[in-house]
Amino acid sequence: MRITHFHNIAGVSTTLAKWQRRRNHQVSVLVAEPHPFGYPGERCHRGPSMLSHGLEEAIRSGVLHYHTGTYIRGRRKWYSRFSYGIDYRVARFLGRKILFHYHGGEIRERRKGEMKAEFFQERSIVSTPDLLNQAPVGATWLPNPVDCEVFFPRRPSSSKTIRVGYYDPVSDYVRQLVKPESIAKILRSQTFRRVEGVPARGLPWLRMSEYFGTLDVWIDKINMSFYGMAACEAGATGVPVITKIGEEERTFVPDCPFIDLTHQSLQGAIEYLSEENTRRYVGSRSLDYVKRKHDALRIVEELDRIYRSI
Repeated sequence: MRITHFHNIAGVSTTLAKWQRRRNHQVSVLVAEPHPFGYPGERCHRGPSMLSHGLEEAIRSGVLHYHTGTYIRGRRKWYSRFSYGIDYRVARFLGRKILFHYHGGEIRERRKGEMKAEFFQERSIVSTPDLLNQAPVGATWLPNPVDCEVFFPRRPSSSKTIRVGYYDPVSDYVRQLVKPESIAKILRSQTFRRVEGVPARGLPWLRMSEYFGTLDVWIDKINMSFYGMAACEAGATGVPVITKIGEEERTFVPDCPFIDLTHQSLQGAIEYLSEENTRRYVGSRSLDYVKRKHDALRIVEELDRIYRSI
């Protein structure tokens, strides 16, 4: 099967592509801009080259897997009303299999009337179940894939200081959701144990596994209603995860061992994880959960079933 992924959100496309190739698929990942985190395997095209390669993939591929939206969009000077979404329109005309994969902001912040009723009615999936309320009718949840060959447990630190990692995003939009300043303030206020905040800011993706290996705890999205890709990758390294899971979203993951702030404070969660034996227990359960729920091979097997159903 020839598959093309358009765009690469949080490295989902390149992780899927790696494991899809293991299943003997021909896979490409096309992006409009090189990702600042340096995900391996992306093909970036600019200007008219972007248009030509987008059309080529629309014609040659059997499956077009769109992450967030069409490849050719109306953001460049050389775009025209005709070229907007032309890769998608050509694929529709040719009867290709089309899948829309939504990851967050593109549907949370969708402008009224942006999606025309006669288009974008193909099969759709979401990367977190909280997005199902904004996604098109009939969308389903496909868990984010984790490459367990890259993210795996490392030898725990012998330091008496509890190293707590958290996301310090470059994007202003994501910063408003994550609020790293408030996390840093809470960590500085801890007096019952030696706690050191270790923010992740601008680290290349290939260094994230090493970074997680230096941590005792990872704080994920605590101002949203479901965990993100970094929580999955931290869990795969055996690091306990603090996050927030809404009551409706909890029904999708009743066995998730991540520490949930829905009914407790961040200070209380950090205090709970201050004991080494507790961290080892929660970290072990987190590792087992990620392998069962998010292992990339399992995810691409499910994705193959979705492709066949289109």
